[in-house]
Amino acid sequence: MKPSTGAAELRLGDGALGTELLGWLRPDLPCVDLLNVFAPERVQALHRAYWQAGARLLRSNSFCCDPDSLAGTPWAEHYDTLTRIAVCLLKKTLPQALIAGVLGPGWRLPGRNQIAPDQLYRIYCRRAAAVVAGGADIFWIETVQDPLQAEIAVQACMAVQPVLPLAVLVSPDADGQTVGGLPLDTVLQRLVALPLQILGVNCSWGPSACLPALQWLRAHSPHALAVYPNGGLPDQPVVDWPVALLDIQRLYQPAWLGGCCGVGPAAIARLRQDLSA
Repeated sequence: MKPSTGAAELRLGDGALGTELLGWLRPDLPCVDLLNVFAPERVQALHRAYWQAGARLLRSNSFCCDPDSLAGTPWAEHYDTLTRIAVCLLKKTLPQALIAGVLGPGWRLPGRNQIAPDQLYRIYCRRAAAVVAGGADIFWIETVQDPLQAEIAVQACMAVQPVLPLAVLVSPDADGQTVGGLPLDTVLQRLVALPLQILGVNCSWGPSACLPALQWLRAHSPHALAVYPNGGLPDQPVVDWPVALLDIQRLYQPAWLGGCCGVGPAAIARLRQDLSA
């Protein structure tokens, strides 16, 4: 039986996909999402490594399955097909896992007038339909910088499949803003009103940068909390990421813990060990 998406107990998620797969890119494969097609065994091996490390919610390798990220490749017009392939690959690899269909933010934000809301809505509808067709258990909208982008993504997901659970994760910085420069409390006030099952944080500049958002969410959010910080910056890695996550677990009691950029299977395995101690 698959684990549920409820908040009754702490559950462990996976870590980074993109940064763990970067080493397999080639000039003709400029995006890690293309590995789902051209080197699926590499993606499958990473999914399995996270399962063996103790993760029970696994995310599809579909963060960059959007027209802008795939620009210049034949897949730019077929981003929804690539999304479905990513989810199907994960489901084939670990059918027993709780499968999150990842929807990244893309490169253009509607709140900055970089893309028209109706255009973004159509893109998200195609991506959401692909997530459902691939057999995902939950929509996973992550690295949110723009509340309007998240609202459009949620609207699209609900239009495609209103009964599938929804998770939204915002990416904060340590200065009370999102990484996109918007006031964090303003963004969270809009996100908390959405019909979600999970609301949380991911990426950012490591666990400490997530703390202001976590304090706000614990005080104001009725949704299950997910915490997926990265392992720091390339030149400033978090020295002991699992210990920092253990502190977050004790203070904020999230329903889901996992990692983002720079967090690999070994860190997830260590976190599982520390949580069990």
